[in-house]
Parts: sequence; C-alpha cells; structure tokens
Amino acid sequence: MDDSKVRFRAPRNRKTKRHIVFDEKSRADFITGFKQRKEQRRAKGREKLEKMLKDKKKEFRQQKRDDLKAKIAHVHLPFPEPQLWEEVESFELPAQSVTIAQFKLPTSEPLAQEHESNDEEDQSEKDAQKSRREALKKKAEMKAKKAAQKKKAAVMGKKAKKKGPTRRQKMKKKRKGKGDGGRQFE
Repeated sequence: MDDSKVRFRAPRNRKTKRHIVFDEKSRADFITGFKQRKEQRRAKGREKLEKMLKDKKKEFRQQKRDDLKAKIAHVHLPFPEPQLWEEVESFELPAQSVTIAQFKLPTSEPLAQEHESNDEEDQSEKDAQKSRREALKKKAEMKAKKAAQKKKAAVMGKKAKKKGPTRRQKMKKKRKGKGDGGRQFE
C-alpha cells in the first residue's frame, strides 16, 4: 500500500463539538406563550396608537392657538382720540398717576356701524338657531308619540292599526265584482 493514497481522519475535537440539549421547560414556555406574546404586541400597538392620538390632539390645539393669534393680530381697533375722553376720576400714587376716563364713540363712526350690523347678524343667527331647535323639538315629539303608540299596541297585544282596507279585503272585493263569484272551476 501506498501511503499517499491512504487518508487519515481528522481527530475529533471534543471542545468545539456542538451539543443539542432538549429542555422541556423552555419548550413548554414557547408553546404556551403564543397568547402572551400576542397580548404584548396588542398592548404595544395600543400604546403607540394612544401616543399618536395624544400628539395629534396636541398639534391640533397648537394650530388652533396659532390661528387665533393670527386672527387677533389682524384686528385693529381704533383708539379714540383724547378729545372724546370724559375724565371721570384722577388720583396720584407714589410711583405713578392714575386717570380713569370713559369715552363714547359717535354713531357716525364706522366702528359703531359695524357693531350695529353685527347685532343684526347676531339676531338673525339667533332666530335661525331658535327655528332649528323648534324643528328638532317637533321631530322628537313625533318620535315619542309613535313610540308611545307602538308601546300601547304591544301592551294590548295587537299591532298598530293600518289605515285603509287590508289585502284580503281588497281581493274579496275584486272577486265580488266578477259574475261567476271569482271561481273559475267548480
């Protein structure tokens, strides 16, 4: 035999060899843990959704505040001139002097006219709201009336009466109109 053709096996290395160990407890935890892991995923998703909603609400409130600030910034109320002031009370304090004055705008001012038109608009808006409330009230009364009728009929053990003849009565009337009494065969 030739030594060149013979191959020798590599010696087994017991230190690097892998061993698979079966642990019954780990297996049981894995198999029975599906529901628990699913609940954890749901809770995590719920928390994420709540956080997102909270952020959206916060963003919406901030946007509302910014819009209100922008509206207020554009409103320019004219300050009346000192000639229109009527001095009511004036007194001195150690650090400053205080004057309390009141003024009235003439009715020819555009601001006064604007307030009057706003009052008319407010009144028309109030009237519209009142009419809507009355319509809703009537509708609610009608619903309550129908519900009471149904309840009364249920208590009496009868269905609510229908108006007009029933289908059976209509058919009977039709048959009477025919000469043979409505019968084709005897």
